[in-house]
Amino acid sequence: MSASLVGSEMCIRDSYKNNIIVSAMAAVIICFISVFAGYALSRFHFKWNKMLLATFAFAQMMPVISRLISLYTILRKLNLTDTHIGLVLAISATQVPFTVSLMASFFDGIPGELEEAASIDGSGRFYTLFHIIMPLVVPGLLAVGVYSFLMTWDDYLHAITLIRSNDLWTLSQGLKLTSVSYTHLTLPT
Repeated sequence: MSASLVGSEMCIRDSYKNNIIVSAMAAVIICFISVFAGYALSRFHFKWNKMLLATFAFAQMMPVISRLISLYTILRKLNLTDTHIGLVLAISATQVPFTVSLMASFFDGIPGELEEAASIDGSGRFYTLFHIIMPLVVPGLLAVGVYSFLMTWDDYLHAITLIRSNDLWTLSQGLKLTSVSYTHLTLPT
């Protein structure tokens, strides 16, 4: 096996590892934010509740590329370009509007009487959320986790824009840029 092919295998192996790290970190952060924000949108009705949900829906309609230049500028000023943390934050910002709306709809399906009964029994808000409500919305949390993991796994646009170092490439970036480096090879005819 030639040295270039061994280097390619190392690149792909590192890209797999980086992709798993970035996808797992993004899934955890997105699930954490979505649980609290979805619960707040579902249970605490305030003046701007519907406007916030409409803003989340509008954010999903905007193409990712239209936000990418400003996102890159912000992350560059914070010295977060070419880091996994910057990539995770960028991807999380893209996915949070949908996942918050999804979790809010799961929390809407849980009757408020359960929380009232827990409150009468002396439970605090966090105890009620984590011990009574969360077991009922585990399917929603799993849906959010799987969705965010898979969307991060497939992300190419954020990775190619924010990551420049070969050792930080994600899988889609590593496959594309490794295959581009072998295009100079000519096939026998």
